[in-house]
Amino acid sequence: PEPEVAAPAESEGGDDLGNADEAIRFLRQMIPDLILLDLNMRHVNGMEMLGFLKRNKRTTHVPVVMVSVNDQPEAIQKAYNAGAVGYLVKPVSIEKLESILERILES
Repeated sequence: PEPEVAAPAESEGGDDLGNADEAIRFLRQMIPDLILLDLNMRHVNGMEMLGFLKRNKRTTHVPVVMVSVNDQPEAIQKAYNAGAVGYLVKPVSIEKLESILERILES
């Protein structure tokens, strides 16, 4: 089942999706090569969305990198246990992003 979310907000344009509703609509039309997923999304918890992505046949194979201000080891481990392939702490360093992307491309 899809995560329960509130009414959709207006799209902010491009592929920068503002909430889970927009993300789900986007994923029905196109499957990206990589998903950067904020842990604190509007209307739904990012961990719930990660679970949805990993249970969904269309998106289970897509690498998901979590992005959050939360740098607690427990939160990071929880994301990896749920299927994330990377975890970036805000503010995101370009070096860490490049490192994660290189690791994904090598696998």
